[in-house]
Amino acid sequence: MFTLNKTITAIALCSSLVLSSNALAKSQHGEHMQKMKRMFSQLSVTDTQKQDIRQIMKQGFADSKVNMLDKKAFKAELGALVRSSTWDAEAVEALLVQGQTQFAPNKLSQAQNKHAVWNVLTPEQQAQLIQLKEERKAKQDAATDGPKKGKKNKKKGKKGGKLNLTDAQKESMAAIRNAAKTDAAAVKERLKAFKLAEKSLIQSPDFSAEAWTSLHSQYQNDFLAAALIKTKAKHDSWNVLTPEQQAKAAAKKAKEKKRAAKKGSKGERKNKQKREG
Repeated sequence: MFTLNKTITAIALCSSLVLSSNALAKSQHGEHMQKMKRMFSQLSVTDTQKQDIRQIMKQGFADSKVNMLDKKAFKAELGALVRSSTWDAEAVEALLVQGQTQFAPNKLSQAQNKHAVWNVLTPEQQAQLIQLKEERKAKQDAATDGPKKGKKNKKKGKKGGKLNLTDAQKESMAAIRNAAKTDAAAVKERLKAFKLAEKSLIQSPDFSAEAWTSLHSQYQNDFLAAALIKTKAKHDSWNVLTPEQQAKAAAKKAKEKKRAAKKGSKGERKNKQKREG
């Protein structure tokens, strides 16, 4: 019952229950590549550094495709539990624990790739990168409280309008969101602490697979608590809808899935052409 900060990658695998894993990975990879390209263009990296970073990111994309079918099956099973008319807490927890164990190596690979990129940079570039990220975060925080936030809320309203939610349904969903926010507060702070500690470790010369695994294991209960709260909120919100509204919502998600797959394939073709060119 809550919305975690989207940067909490430790439970990102539980965030999307409908989109195809392969399409999502391709889409996110393309977007991430563009963001990284813009950021590194401001660091005056050499051609050799560019080649090294490109190779690391290419390996990162390959790593993200490992266990892709398993991830797809995991999301399908979790989605079925979310859309069930009854809440099976034991089954959900067992599946989430299984997912944490099964996909932890992917998270480790991400951290290793970030560490590798960090070490391609000179100390001056590292300091500049930190500054650029801080500036970007400040802009994002400002946007959260500005016009974009209103736009986001307006978008949510439009979604609700398409489903023809009654006032009672809107109130129920608002109550679910508020309860989620309350339940999430403590665990969210702990997960922020994890992200800060992970970032520090990635930028440290003492980084190792063992050190990352040790850090990650300290927050396992928090990852599970966060995922349980979020999954329960999705379940409760789904069951506020009538069967007809659920069918509409499912059709909309199917359409989004198709769009994401098309976008991912298009981005992959562009990247392939660039590599071959």
